[in-house]
Amino acid sequence: MTKSNPTKVSDLPGYQRWLQTTDQPWPKVVTISQVTVEKAALAKIDGEALVLDFVGEDFRLPLSKKLAFAMVKATGTEVFADWIGKVVTLTTDVNLDGAVVIAIEKGGSRES
Repeated sequence: MTKSNPTKVSDLPGYQRWLQTTDQPWPKVVTISQVTVEKAALAKIDGEALVLDFVGEDFRLPLSKKLAFAMVKATGTEVFADWIGKVVTLTTDVNLDGAVVIAIEKGGSRES
């Protein structure tokens, strides 16, 4: 999240910690705390993208078109403002090129 008076590099847009496929452990059951539309200059995303923040997590997840539609399927709604408070499972998958990628699935159970 960008602060109005940044004091750290991680406060600046584009410098936040993005979730990586190398992050452990998988799967991750998370609750969405915020959905923003931001300019994202990442390998698979050029221009504006939806970015997810999660309750109690220090990482963020920019959504490719494929992940955005996975969120629609997982939450049952295309209205991304309605994703806030929803619980989803972040996991990994292997794409057709054999690369490990992040995947989003419906629900999951959160440990207290």
